[in-house]
Amino acid sequence: MIKRKNGSAMIYVILMLAVLFIVSVGVMQITLASLKQSNNFYQKNQAYYYVDSSTDKILYFIDIIGDEARNYANNYCYTPSGAPNLDNEEVKNVYENYLSNKDRTQYENAIRNIFKREYSKYIDEFFKGQKELSREIKVGDNVVNISGYWTNWKNEIIRQINNNKAEVNFSLFRELNENSEEYKKIFKEDIEKDKLSNYNSNQYPIETLIVNVRLKDNGTQRYMITTFEFNPFKGKDFSNQNKKIQRGFNRILDYALISGRNIIVANGQNTLTVKGDIYAKGTGNYSDENKPYDFYGGVLVGIDSNALDSIKNGASVNRSNLEFVSSKSGQLKVHGNIFTGSIDENKNVISGFVRTVTANSKLEVEGDVYCHSIVIDEKASGSNINIKNAYIADNISLYSKNSNLHVQNELISYETADSQTNYNSSSSIIINDTSSKLKIGGRVVLFGVAFVDELIKENSPFRTLETTAINPNFIIYNYSSEKEKYKGSFSEYLLKNNNSFSINLFESLKALPPKAMGFILDYLYFSKVNNSEYDYNYDMGDSIDFSGDFSNSYFPYFFSANGKLYKYGNSNIDSINSLENIKANVSELKEINGLDVATARYIADEKKKFVVKKLTFKDKGLDSNSFLDYLNEVPEIEIKDDDNKIFIKISKNDITINNLEAYNEYKILLFSSGNIILDSREQTKVYGNVLANGDLVIKGENITIETNKQYSKQLMNYFNKDKKSECKELYKFFAKGITAEEYYEQEIYAGLEEKAKTNILIKSKRQLVIK
Repeated sequence: MIKRKNGSAMIYVILMLAVLFIVSVGVMQITLASLKQSNNFYQKNQAYYYVDSSTDKILYFIDIIGDEARNYANNYCYTPSGAPNLDNEEVKNVYENYLSNKDRTQYENAIRNIFKREYSKYIDEFFKGQKELSREIKVGDNVVNISGYWTNWKNEIIRQINNNKAEVNFSLFRELNENSEEYKKIFKEDIEKDKLSNYNSNQYPIETLIVNVRLKDNGTQRYMITTFEFNPFKGKDFSNQNKKIQRGFNRILDYALISGRNIIVANGQNTLTVKGDIYAKGTGNYSDENKPYDFYGGVLVGIDSNALDSIKNGASVNRSNLEFVSSKSGQLKVHGNIFTGSIDENKNVISGFVRTVTANSKLEVEGDVYCHSIVIDEKASGSNINIKNAYIADNISLYSKNSNLHVQNELISYETADSQTNYNSSSSIIINDTSSKLKIGGRVVLFGVAFVDELIKENSPFRTLETTAINPNFIIYNYSSEKEKYKGSFSEYLLKNNNSFSINLFESLKALPPKAMGFILDYLYFSKVNNSEYDYNYDMGDSIDFSGDFSNSYFPYFFSANGKLYKYGNSNIDSINSLENIKANVSELKEINGLDVATARYIADEKKKFVVKKLTFKDKGLDSNSFLDYLNEVPEIEIKDDDNKIFIKISKNDITINNLEAYNEYKILLFSSGNIILDSREQTKVYGNVLANGDLVIKGENITIETNKQYSKQLMNYFNKDKKSECKELYKFFAKGITAEEYYEQEIYAGLEEKAKTNILIKSKRQLVIK
């Protein structure tokens, strides 16, 4: 009995397994069918994605053709200012009829029909291969140049949109053969052909684009048929009011103040506040002349007769012709950046100093200063300079007593001392009196020359007490005959053996760096412990307050800060005298590695590239070497619009305004081929730009000059129907440097809209799937 039950159970299990097998086979078939169906949907969706995106890309190129036609028709009907093109006899007749009968509707309809005819004619002839067109077209981050007839354009468009997954082709309806298989496949019933392609001169052109995509891996095809109208105005051909056009902007007006020579602030205890960037080319000398700092111009805060005489007569480059300006201190506050100097053929910076010239002068810069050197003059005691970042070719120098220079963040040289510029490319720190102080809050990257020096100028000691770097090709003097006992150790150096002060700071030496460092350490040491025989008692002091990160800084050999002497880099110091004695008696010498040479040079090189672009104005859109390259011939223009508070003066001659307060709260635009002198007897604020190819001098009470891009755009595009001639000359003056990066929208004579976002008006879209 038990055996019979076991047999029945076995049969039951076998039957169940058979059923499960049959069911699983069915489920697998269903699953495979589902996967196949899903794959089919996926392929069709992929094909749709490619055909839809390809259609948009093709229409993007075709839209540019429509835009060219719009420009052509608009120029046929109108001048660039929006007035009727009276050089065209057809348009002239229509306009003269309008002046006779005053029928505006008739006039607008006539001009509209002329525009449509020329617009349609241009597109029709281009697609027929009767016109050529060349354009630069932005495609993503790239620019594509297409030149030639429609066939050239079509081939380039196909090349741009094809990829390794899909083959794309397209045609216009007018190009199809009605007897072709493709035509019959797409259009299976009779159609009104005029609704798919029509170039009737009384209407805007209609065209149909047929795009075909075939997936390369499985052959799935899809067509997209798009009918569209070339219509840049969407039915709004004319505005009821004066039309609005968009005009470009000349980017030299990014600067609030520009001077082809010097910017001189001589306002006593009053403050000139500039809200915007400043550029001054400066006056100066060639690299090999090595003249003192007072022979160089740029941005000068404070002035006296001696300083003015030096920048007038001492300069061999860009010499000034400025007449005497009364001696005064100055106060300048800049809410922006300062750029000074020019670039010679070897990309060296010429001139471009930032200086406080007279006692108690003050300069505050919220932004960065890019210049040749920053100097507090010897006579400028009690001066203060406060800036965010300093980028220099040569030196930061504090020559006076009781002065302060604060660099809030970084001090970086963009010259690496391997090319010849003024002062032998010596990007250094010079402090000549321990009562003055330099404060640096960030990293320091300097490559310059160091020297210990004492001259006698007008019976006063002229001392360099702290330096940043030592280079063996820069002479260091020890001129006491009583120090003969040390001479043998420094036979490589030219040492003075008498008390003469007639010395040349730019003589060359042939000595290895370790010897140069040994000499400096020895000099510091013996001037400390044997001061009776040396020219003065060297005091390291604490004139440099450095709170930056040493590990992120670079200066080749020595840096004296906070009363300590630091040494950077991996070079060994081969001092002839005992380093232990020097370390014990002079300062604490630390071996700290900062940035490596390659990194430091990279930082400097990148800054130099930026400086070259800024000082040559190449960043404003032209291949230039001067801001004058962005201006046309200088006209004589003076516009005073009291209702809108606008004052514009362009002149080849000097401009002097002794009553700037009369233009308080005005928008002003001033340009002179010569000098500009501004004076105010009351507190004054103006908006706009002041540009002088000569010197720019600002005196008087508290003055604020604020550059505002919108105001600058308005000023350079100023239009007043009563001053049409002046306005035309004004726009022509700035036209050379205009770029299309930024626009100013302006209302002018009623007529066709000047700017259209697109020339394509989609009328219908449909798709067709073919396996």
